[in-house]
Amino acid sequence: MSARPAPSTAEANRLYYADHAGDYDETEHCVAHERVRMLLGGVLDRALARVGTGEPAILDACGGNGNASELLARRGLETTLVDVSPQMLAGWREKAARIGIEAATVEAEIGSFLDEDDRDWDLIVFSSALH
Repeated sequence: MSARPAPSTAEANRLYYADHAGDYDETEHCVAHERVRMLLGGVLDRALARVGTGEPAILDACGGNGNASELLARRGLETTLVDVSPQMLAGWREKAARIGIEAATVEAEIGSFLDEDDRDWDLIVFSSALH
């Protein structure tokens, strides 16, 4: 009997968030704890200061349910959010609708997306993505 190969990291994430997308906002420390959200907001503000003025092209890479995208939207900025989980993307689209914005989302593995996408990004955010 041969062992089944382990799923790729992207596939493992897709499977995990198929089951956990619904409770992500209540259980993930970077979303559920206001102090951590404030820290992320400060990091984003410092990054935006380096980007400069105007309307920067912002990629929320592996953005899940839109934690960073929401903070950026509340600063008047638009993002494109890429994630492998259709459930997490749906969560971000629902949140975006509640705050009155249209969510630009792409369902894809981030490495493939970056290989195929020809846009220039002023800021690429990875928040709670490298686990």
